[in-house]
Amino acid sequence: VNEKIQTEGWLGNTGRRNVSSLVAFNVLNATWDLDKSHTRICTGLGFQFNSIALNKEYKLQEQDSLSFVTGITPNFKRSTLNANYIQVPFIFQFNGKLRKDSDGDYTAFHTSIGCIGSYLIGSNAFYKWEQEGEKKRQRLEGNYGLNPFQVDVYADFGFGDVLTWYLQTGLLSVFKENKGPELYSLSAGLKINF
Repeated sequence: VNEKIQTEGWLGNTGRRNVSSLVAFNVLNATWDLDKSHTRICTGLGFQFNSIALNKEYKLQEQDSLSFVTGITPNFKRSTLNANYIQVPFIFQFNGKLRKDSDGDYTAFHTSIGCIGSYLIGSNAFYKWEQEGEKKRQRLEGNYGLNPFQVDVYADFGFGDVLTWYLQTGLLSVFKENKGPELYSLSAGLKINF
């Protein structure tokens, strides 16, 4: 058994079946208009689910830091570290108008900036592999050195009420000091409002 702590290459072997991802949504939303609905403060309560793709040749140790065992692991098809957070955003939003269309209506745009505070409510390592033709799965609960608190800076820009492009980046390391590598979250994408 070869134990590795904070090893180079622990994020390797990503591919179609083993990618990092982030899914977040609010279950409660509140807004306060500051001036005739052009400027507002937005907050709420939501959840964030992170999945960090791991090197398929490493298996996380069940302890309070990020460490791995190599050499005895099966050929994992999927290997991830999952972290689930409850989150509270605090966002300033500006709503404007760009131009009139042929019907005399304005094309609206909006932009936001703020921060999102998060608290870790659960984490686990998940593995998926085949052994002697049988599909196997394993989920191991643990905190693996994850920082229980996260603070992210958030910015977005969009048109209309449906689509918004966003950027979100962490100010605190994903892992506690001396419990894992210095790693900061970064997420960008398209948000769809329902």
